[in-house]
Amino acid sequence: MPTITLVHNADNQNGVHNMRGQPGGIPLTGLAGDHAVFTCTNPLATIQGITSVDIVYNTGVPAPETIQVSSVQP
Repeated sequence: MPTITLVHNADNQNGVHNMRGQPGGIPLTGLAGDHAVFTCTNPLATIQGITSVDIVYNTGVPAPETIQVSSVQP
């Protein structure tokens, strides 16, 4: 599973509802992890070029948060 590392922690790491990789609005599937390191079940080739993620939280944060991606690793 690919690992996505963000440049800083997500605001509500225990309440992430979904993430989309940008550019392209790619829905990240099978998310696991927290803080700034997440794994997903997307094929690496489909997410290797993402430079940021838009995060929608379950509660407490009314609008999506955009965080830059530090790295995408296999």
